[in-house]
Amino acid sequence: MSAKALFPTIIFCAALVGCATSPFGAERKTFRCTGANCDVQVAVSCSLGLFCTASVDIDTVDVPRGNSPNITWQIISAGYTFPSNGIVIAGGGSEFDCHIEANGRRFTCRDHHTKAGKYKYTVNLTGSLAVPPLDPFVENQ
Repeated sequence: MSAKALFPTIIFCAALVGCATSPFGAERKTFRCTGANCDVQVAVSCSLGLFCTASVDIDTVDVPRGNSPNITWQIISAGYTFPSNGIVIAGGGSEFDCHIEANGRRFTCRDHHTKAGKYKYTVNLTGSLAVPPLDPFVENQ
Protein backbone atom coordinates (compact mmCIF):
# COMPACT_ATOMS: atom_id res chain seq x y z
CA MET A 1 0.00 0.00 0.00
CA SER A 2 1.38 3.41 -0.92
CA ALA A 3 1.94 6.15 1.63
CA LYS A 4 -0.82 8.19 -0.06
CA ALA A 5 -3.34 5.39 0.51
CA LEU A 6 -2.09 4.49 3.98
CA PHE A 7 -2.64 7.91 5.57
CA PRO A 8 -6.40 8.15 4.78
CA THR A 9 -6.82 4.56 5.97
CA ILE A 10 -5.23 5.41 9.33
CA ILE A 11 -7.40 8.52 9.67
CA PHE A 12 -10.53 6.49 8.82
CA CYS A 13 -9.69 3.83 11.42
CA ALA A 14 -8.96 6.46 14.08
CA ALA A 15 -12.32 8.10 13.35
CA LEU A 16 -14.09 4.78 13.82
CA VAL A 17 -12.71 4.51 17.36
CA GLY A 18 -14.77 7.57 18.19
CA CYS A 19 -17.83 6.09 16.49
CA ALA A 20 -18.39 3.25 18.96
CA THR A 21 -21.60 4.54 20.51
CA SER A 22 -22.71 4.20 24.09
CA PRO A 23 -25.86 2.16 24.69
CA PHE A 24 -26.78 4.86 27.23
CA GLY A 25 -26.75 7.72 24.70
CA ALA A 26 -24.40 10.65 24.27
CA GLU A 27 -25.91 12.84 27.01
CA ARG A 28 -23.90 13.08 30.24
CA LYS A 29 -26.08 12.12 33.22
CA THR A 30 -25.89 12.96 36.92
CA PHE A 31 -27.68 10.79 39.45
CA ARG A 32 -28.50 12.04 42.95
CA CYS A 33 -27.75 9.08 45.21
CA THR A 34 -30.06 9.48 48.21
CA GLY A 35 -30.46 5.81 49.22
CA ALA A 36 -28.27 3.25 50.96
CA ASN A 37 -27.35 1.65 47.60
CA CYS A 38 -26.75 3.28 44.23
CA ASP A 39 -26.14 1.32 41.05
CA VAL A 40 -24.14 2.27 37.96
CA GLN A 41 -24.29 0.15 34.80
CA VAL A 42 -21.12 -0.33 32.74
CA ALA A 43 -21.24 -1.31 29.08
CA VAL A 44 -18.68 -2.00 26.37
CA SER A 45 -19.38 -1.03 22.76
CA CYS A 46 -17.16 -2.12 19.88
CA SER A 47 -16.82 -0.70 16.39
CA LEU A 48 -15.87 -3.11 13.60
CA GLY A 49 -15.24 -5.73 16.26
CA LEU A 50 -11.84 -4.15 16.96
CA PHE A 51 -12.16 -0.79 18.68
CA CYS A 52 -13.98 -0.89 22.01
CA THR A 53 -14.97 1.78 24.51
CA ALA A 54 -16.53 1.59 27.95
CA SER A 55 -19.41 3.77 29.08
CA VAL A 56 -21.53 4.22 32.19
CA ASP A 57 -25.20 5.11 32.45
CA ILE A 58 -24.35 7.72 35.12
CA ASP A 59 -21.37 10.03 34.56
CA THR A 60 -21.55 11.69 37.98
CA VAL A 61 -22.88 10.03 41.13
CA ASP A 62 -23.96 12.97 43.32
CA VAL A 63 -24.02 11.99 47.02
CA PRO A 64 -25.84 14.48 49.29
CA ARG A 65 -24.49 15.43 52.70
CA GLY A 66 -25.41 12.87 55.36
CA ASN A 67 -25.56 9.88 53.00
CA SER A 68 -22.92 7.11 53.04
CA PRO A 69 -24.04 4.71 50.30
CA ASN A 70 -22.67 1.60 48.71
CA ILE A 71 -22.03 2.45 45.06
CA THR A 72 -22.11 -0.66 42.85
CA TRP A 73 -20.91 -0.87 39.26
CA GLN A 74 -22.43 -3.75 37.26
CA ILE A 75 -21.09 -4.84 33.87
CA ILE A 76 -23.94 -5.48 31.43
CA SER A 77 -21.75 -6.50 28.46
CA ALA A 78 -20.80 -10.15 28.01
CA GLY A 79 -17.12 -11.09 27.94
CA TYR A 80 -15.84 -8.41 30.33
CA THR A 81 -14.97 -8.37 34.04
CA PHE A 82 -13.44 -6.01 36.56
CA PRO A 83 -9.84 -6.74 37.56
CA SER A 84 -8.80 -6.24 41.21
CA ASN A 85 -8.30 -2.52 40.41
CA GLY A 86 -11.65 -2.30 38.59
CA ILE A 87 -12.60 1.00 40.21
CA VAL A 88 -9.82 3.35 41.30
CA ILE A 89 -10.94 6.56 43.01
CA ALA A 90 -8.31 9.28 42.67
CA GLY A 91 -7.60 10.99 45.98
CA GLY A 92 -10.24 8.85 47.68
CA GLY A 93 -7.92 7.53 50.41
CA SER A 94 -9.93 6.17 53.32
CA GLU A 95 -13.10 7.88 52.04
CA PHE A 96 -13.94 4.76 49.99
CA ASP A 97 -13.63 1.01 50.71
CA CYS A 98 -13.85 -0.94 47.46
CA HIS A 99 -14.00 -4.62 46.55
CA ILE A 100 -14.79 -6.91 43.64
CA GLU A 101 -17.93 -9.11 43.63
CA ALA A 102 -19.82 -11.68 41.53
CA ASN A 103 -16.72 -13.19 39.88
CA GLY A 104 -15.66 -9.78 38.60
CA ARG A 105 -19.04 -8.74 37.16
CA ARG A 106 -19.67 -6.22 39.98
CA PHE A 107 -17.51 -3.78 41.90
CA THR A 108 -18.76 -2.05 45.07
CA CYS A 109 -17.34 0.91 46.97
CA ARG A 110 -18.61 2.10 50.34
CA ASP A 111 -18.59 5.90 50.33
CA HIS A 112 -17.96 6.93 53.96
CA HIS A 113 -18.68 10.55 52.98
CA THR A 114 -16.62 12.13 55.75
CA LYS A 115 -15.75 15.15 53.59
CA ALA A 116 -17.08 16.98 50.57
CA GLY A 117 -15.28 16.71 47.25
CA LYS A 118 -15.48 15.70 43.61
CA TYR A 119 -13.65 12.43 43.05
CA LYS A 120 -12.61 11.30 39.60
CA TYR A 121 -12.60 7.53 39.35
CA THR A 122 -11.25 5.16 36.72
CA VAL A 123 -13.17 2.16 35.41
CA ASN A 124 -10.79 -0.63 34.36
CA LEU A 125 -12.08 -3.69 32.50
CA THR A 126 -10.58 -6.90 31.18
CA GLY A 127 -11.96 -8.89 28.28
CA SER A 128 -11.30 -10.40 24.90
CA LEU A 129 -10.76 -6.99 23.28
CA ALA A 130 -8.87 -4.21 25.06
CA VAL A 131 -10.90 -1.31 26.44
CA PRO A 132 -9.29 2.00 27.39
CA PRO A 133 -10.05 3.18 30.95
CA LEU A 134 -13.04 5.46 31.55
CA ASP A 135 -12.96 8.40 34.02
CA PRO A 136 -16.34 9.54 35.45
CA PHE A 137 -16.99 11.14 38.91
CA VAL A 138 -18.42 10.69 42.41
CA GLU A 139 -19.28 14.00 44.03
CA ASN A 140 -19.78 14.18 47.80
CA GLN A 141 -21.75 17.29 48.71
